[in-house]
Amino acid sequence: MSLPKFLTARELKSRLQYDPTTGVFTWLYTNNPRVEAGSVAGCIDGKGYRKIMVNKKLYSAARLAFLYMKGEFPSSYMDHINGDRSDDRWRNLREVSPTDNAKNKARQRNNTSGVVGVSFHNKSNKWRVQVVIDRKNKHIGCFEHIADAIEASKLAHGINNYHRNHGRT
Repeated sequence: MSLPKFLTARELKSRLQYDPTTGVFTWLYTNNPRVEAGSVAGCIDGKGYRKIMVNKKLYSAARLAFLYMKGEFPSSYMDHINGDRSDDRWRNLREVSPTDNAKNKARQRNNTSGVVGVSFHNKSNKWRVQVVIDRKNKHIGCFEHIADAIEASKLAHGINNYHRNHGRT
């Protein structure tokens, strides 16, 4: 039984060109009727990430960018700093832990306050602030006015050294 073949940076660079300033991968040669040399590699999936097929395996463009630039795959998650999942510019990518990656979530669709971590608490008839720190939900407090709750949320995110996008609204 043979071991599975893993994509190396050398093999990647023999097939694709990566422009770190634009984040675009282009094919170096024509390898089938649908892929021409010089064409942009991959397509955007249903979640907004660019995926690229190499050796019959689908890869995230962000992970390929890391392999291209660093010579190895990232050991953990790749984060798009500006929140745009299709923006694979090198300066917009960073390797993060699962915890840090979760901090960069956009607010959920059912969020009525418009701010991550701020919700209306019907029992107390106040705005409640909760943040997640080290995978634990932390109650910050309840506030009469939404403006005070938003300020408390921003302060809580700042105190806990979140990345500048973490806790974004």
